[in-house]
Amino acid sequence: MEFPKLSMEYLERIASEFDFEKAPLNRVEYVLATATAYLVIVVSWKAALDRREPSPQGAAKHGQAGGVLGLIQSLHNLILCVWSLIMFLGCGKCFIDRVVAEKSIYWYFCERMDQEAKGPLFFWSYIYYLSKYYELLDTFVALLRGKPPPSFKMHIYHHSVVMLMTWFW
Repeated sequence: MEFPKLSMEYLERIASEFDFEKAPLNRVEYVLATATAYLVIVVSWKAALDRREPSPQGAAKHGQAGGVLGLIQSLHNLILCVWSLIMFLGCGKCFIDRVVAEKSIYWYFCERMDQEAKGPLFFWSYIYYLSKYYELLDTFVALLRGKPPPSFKMHIYHHSVVMLMTWFW
């Protein structure tokens, strides 16, 4: 099986044919199930971490940024940075193309009510929505390191709610 070459032309073709109704994870039930599972798992995991006996060498070990988990966290953050840049450039190109085509930016502030979730700009919005699933991993990496993220409650609230917000967008 041969994979298609990832090129700008390929991305533009996929984006122009995009239809949210046919995309994976396109129903709110997926978001609600994922957010619920995420909350149950990370809250339970944090409770288990809070109940364990702290060890002096374990606290020092988990407080360091190194090790395999530190490398995984750094790689995760690099992937998010590159992904964000690609989404920004994709949205920027769509924005410019549409401004030129419509000779207006009115749509940017108030989209037509009959506008279907199809085409390049909706493709990049969908990619942004999918990135919210990937972003859940940072909580798991932090918990694997034995050190929950700072402001844990705000962190998990943010991750669970932003997925829903991007789905509605």
